[in-house]
Amino acid sequence: MKLLINSFLFSIIILTVIFIFWHNPKLVSKTQDIENRLENALDLAGENRNELEKVLAHYQKDSLKFKAASFLIENMDNCYSEQWRWRNIQGNFVNIPFKDFRTGKELYRYMDSLQLSFQMNSRTYDARVITANFLINNIEQAFELWKQPFANQLEFNEFCEYILPYRVDREGLEDFRAYLLKKYVLLFKETEKSTTLFSAAILVNSQLLKDIRWRSSMTLYPGRFTAKTMDSLGIGDCQHLANYGIQVFRSLGIPIANDFVTAWGDTDGTHSWTVLIGEKIKIPFIACDVNPGEFSFIYKAPKIFRKTFGRQHLELLSFRQPKQDVPIELDDPFRTDVTQEYYKTVNVSIPLFKTPPKQDNCAFLCVYNNNQWVPIDWGKINARRDSVEFKNISDSLLYCAMYYNHKQLEPVNSPFFLGTKSNIKWFGNSANKLINCKIKWDGDRFTQTSVPLLIWNGKWEQYATYKICVLKDRKLGNGDCEYFVELKGIPENGLFRLGTYFRPFWITDGIICRSEPGRPIGLIRLR
Repeated sequence: MKLLINSFLFSIIILTVIFIFWHNPKLVSKTQDIENRLENALDLAGENRNELEKVLAHYQKDSLKFKAASFLIENMDNCYSEQWRWRNIQGNFVNIPFKDFRTGKELYRYMDSLQLSFQMNSRTYDARVITANFLINNIEQAFELWKQPFANQLEFNEFCEYILPYRVDREGLEDFRAYLLKKYVLLFKETEKSTTLFSAAILVNSQLLKDIRWRSSMTLYPGRFTAKTMDSLGIGDCQHLANYGIQVFRSLGIPIANDFVTAWGDTDGTHSWTVLIGEKIKIPFIACDVNPGEFSFIYKAPKIFRKTFGRQHLELLSFRQPKQDVPIELDDPFRTDVTQEYYKTVNVSIPLFKTPPKQDNCAFLCVYNNNQWVPIDWGKINARRDSVEFKNISDSLLYCAMYYNHKQLEPVNSPFFLGTKSNIKWFGNSANKLINCKIKWDGDRFTQTSVPLLIWNGKWEQYATYKICVLKDRKLGNGDCEYFVELKGIPENGLFRLGTYFRPFWITDGIICRSEPGRPIGLIRLR
């Protein structure tokens, strides 16, 4: 009997969805997709399905809140909490205070000495545990915050992304608004006097700078924290700080998003930060670390993405062949490309020197990061299957286009440097001209007397070994000598690495070249 009632209730809900969307021709074609996603989320809920149906039934007579509830539920398959803990070599979980370690190296040495590692202890999907009261309370709070001065200019789809979500990452379920409103009640009252988004953000973030601090040891921890836990810890890495800042700002009714770089193009590592969403401007900063107006990049990003709560209709994930592999770095529909908000981007077409595998209709663009090629974008292979186009990418960086099959990357052509005028410099190992040059050595001077030179030939291969020499005529300020390596008889058009200490470099007119550093980014005005 209960099953019949639930089936009838769901039918009524779907009819309501169709009725709400029918008046807009652009949305009619999405009705089936919405119905399927709602059903998938309800199926995922299992025994908790009734709780989600209660939410939809609660808002049947309020079309806008019904759409908000549907938005949260249909994207709930991507919402879950993870618990990570330290585990020793015997397989037992141990508790170690994060605050005991000041740096990442200190924590790493400790973990290595005791043979500890981080392991995910559990993963719990929201759909299976969330209650109707929790979700309804979240929706009511969010709609009240939508009335606030800095949020009331948002369109409904923007409200759904920047105010409505009940979580920001993989932290445990928590009514973060209630907790933070209580903690920052005086700050929030003071913020209400602010006349601009910028001044309000400065006021709030100045307090966060005192409460939460960045600590390098936290970069080793793969988990995420609730607002209450972050408040107790008082430390975190870039993503921890961003998450806490998003929770605080959204609790105040200030629209905010999370932008990130999956791999820098001219150095190693990644980055994550926050962005205020204004009516005509978007202001990047680092919550709990760097105030709006003081934020800038030292390095350059090939691609910048913005996290979304809602599933995006990415062309890559919609047209790829069922059997084609997609790198894990790009297999994510819950983000959108915002590179053009930060840089003047370019499009580039790359010829395919290797025939694409039959199941492939796209190739992937990579940058060199942490001693490997890392996929940062994708491009569609043309109908003739002889070239691939990559769109909206940053210039002045080193790239290589790759196929991806059986979890392995395979070059489609040689690496290339993309110039500011979309001009391309290709690299190879053909000895069309051999040159000599000296390169400063900043590696280990005490245990090494020679270093291998690697050249790219579809993979890194050892080209020759050279001595590390002392430049006797030049001394450093501390009395130490400068060291160099004299490279003799190397191909002028080669792409090289010197041991494991140097990022890829090349020689142009006797000058050693690498990707240019990124341009500073501050206030971003929408074009």
